Amino acid sequence: LKHGLPASVMTSTSLTRADVVRIKLLDRNGLPPALKDEKKIERIIFREEFARARPGELGSNMYVEGHIEEYVEYVLSNFDVKLITKRRPLIVVDCAYGSSSQVAPILFERAGLETLLLNVHMGGDIPVRTAEDLQRYTSRLATIVKGMKAILGVMFDEDGDKILLVDDKGRSLQGDEALAAIVKMALDDRKGGKVIVTSTASRMVEAVAEEHNAEVKRVPYGIRGIARSAMEEGAVIAGDERGSYIIPPASQTPDGFAAVLFIVEYLLKNGLSLSELVDGLPKMAMAHREFPLSFSKRGPFLRNLMDNVRESVVDTMDGIKLLDERGWVHIHPRTHEPIVDLIAEADSKEDAEMLVRKYLNLVRSVVE
Repeated sequence: LKHGLPASVMTSTSLTRADVVRIKLLDRNGLPPALKDEKKIERIIFREEFARARPGELGSNMYVEGHIEEYVEYVLSNFDVKLITKRRPLIVVDCAYGSSSQVAPILFERAGLETLLLNVHMGGDIPVRTAEDLQRYTSRLATIVKGMKAILGVMFDEDGDKILLVDDKGRSLQGDEALAAIVKMALDDRKGGKVIVTSTASRMVEAVAEEHNAEVKRVPYGIRGIARSAMEEGAVIAGDERGSYIIPPASQTPDGFAAVLFIVEYLLKNGLSLSELVDGLPKMAMAHREFPLSFSKRGPFLRNLMDNVRESVVDTMDGIKLLDERGWVHIHPRTHEPIVDLIAEADSKEDAEMLVRKYLNLVRSVVE
């Protein structure tokens, strides 16, 4: 945005898959391109429908110095650094060997936080994290937070845009619980406003928004949907249940650092602990299963499933969402993976698990 560039490209490796390199395209507003533009770009690349430059026509590379300092200054300008510095609370941060390793030591020190940093390193020798590794790292983070009496624990993803939260009691917050907590903070802080969440998020968000007479808009899952809608709708908060949070004006796209400072500032201003805030949230129970389904079978599967559940369908914006007497079920095909998620929510864990089992059996029969 500052340099007025028409587009940018970001590349990163994956902590969970050694054979994956992520390529992110961003438009002049720093947002993911619209779906039609993304499809057009993919078509041009895969069909090689691009002009090849001659040696004398090649462009040049420009290294922008001070970009980390610029970013740090911008983020800090949106928060009460004097308040944070005066109180100097302790937080524990796991950088997960990702890009946040370059920013966290600088930004959190400048913000006035006392910070215990874990896994601050970048390089090609970083081991891939399995699901078991992630669980072990999360458990270790929770133990350290509780033992050090920190106000908050944070684990970044490899890009620094998503975060996992641990409260002051050493409890790792579930994705929907964390989303509802941050929505409550934003609506308290801004005295209401519009909320953007994904179609797969818990009804806890609506329950929190009701307390503030706020409007909730649901959009298809993915950063493109929440980022563009947040900008177009003038939302006070946008996010999903997988740790992506947009908090204007500090961020226009998911930004883990802005989210952390917002949480810390809110807790200090209101004299609350994160555990107190979480314990006061409306309670819902969720259950989740996933099953493999190739892209080629996705269309016939959804059509056949609709024939079996048409009377219960309430939403087809992003997969198929169904109402049941116990709660709701969302059957959601992932955009870039041959996997379908089955997510259920009810008033009790038992009912949520029962819903998952019920519709998983139906889904399996349709697939077969």
